Amino acid sequence: MARCAGWVGGVLLALVVVTPVPAADESDDETGEEIAHIQLDSFMAPIQMQDGSRRPLAITVALQVPEKEHVSAVCEVSPRIRDALLRALFENPIPVRDDDTLDLQAVEPALRRATNRTLGGDTVSAVFVSVGAAIGSSGARQKFPFSGLLDCRGSKLSSAAH
Repeated sequence: MARCAGWVGGVLLALVVVTPVPAADESDDETGEEIAHIQLDSFMAPIQMQDGSRRPLAITVALQVPEKEHVSAVCEVSPRIRDALLRALFENPIPVRDDDTLDLQAVEPALRRATNRTLGGDTVSAVFVSVGAAIGSSGARQKFPFSGLLDCRGSKLSSAAH
């Protein structure tokens, strides 16, 4: 029993490695457009343990849109996006690696496809998943490696000055 509790605790404390991307107030060198990152409300998602069982885990998702003008369109349908993400995660839960960490990058392509299917195009260029609920500016800054994170209420959750 103690071993199981240690395993679950280790999974819950898993380190998240997210590839840094340009900040929301920077331009994409290829297109010259401004990149924006939008944090969705945190939610419970399934993880797949190595023994095949599933456990719920709080996650926070940030979406990267290559053009800042798409932020309002994404926010208008954010509840539908969240539903699509949940469906994708119940079909393919976040896997636990051999070292008891979560393989968050394994689910990114499916989450990006589900998001873009909901939006009806290739509006979102990347999906970032972080373990735990990010609440407020300090939580958002700690969870994701980019500044200028927006929520769908139109406020910045973190600024360029860390």
